[in-house]
Amino acid sequence: MTESIGPFHIGDSPTTPVELALSGDEAFDLYTSADVTLTNATGTTVASWTDLPIDEEAITILVSIPVGSFQTAGIYHLTPRLIGHGTVTLPGVPVIVEANDGWHTVESARGEWAGAPDDAALFTLLNIAKGQVLAYAPRLTSNVPDAYRKAQVMQARNLYNASSTDPNGSWNGGDMVIRTAPTRWTGP
Repeated sequence: MTESIGPFHIGDSPTTPVELALSGDEAFDLYTSADVTLTNATGTTVASWTDLPIDEEAITILVSIPVGSFQTAGIYHLTPRLIGHGTVTLPGVPVIVEANDGWHTVESARGEWAGAPDDAALFTLLNIAKGQVLAYAPRLTSNVPDAYRKAQVMQARNLYNASSTDPNGSWNGGDMVIRTAPTRWTGP
């Protein structure tokens, strides 16, 4: 399956259809069409399509996302249900929708963080870090200061690094040992 789609911003309306590449253990030639559902971050259905053709050569489904679908920030999901000789619902593909609020976006964070995780994980880490920065920093009265943005990406990295170590101090399951900061340094 396609790993993720986007990022888009609130209010965006893609002019070209989004392509869902199908992969996995399914015998896709047994399916002739697909129903697809787009849900927002709370699981509410935003749009749905029925009887979409499956491109048999490319093994893809093309989905035209309607204007007005991206009203809130979060990770939406496009979930295909294949129909033919039986039916099968495949895992949802994350669709990242960001707010244009002055905080880091997936793209801007990548500029400061080489080796950042995939888009969906990075989006989630940035949102958690934003909440933590807002919880501890002085209240904002205007635009987001550069120092807050820097703190956001640094905290996102700390969260990621804390989740990438095991209790013995090895990192990413390798032989190299890194002494990590206690988790109390990564959150409230």
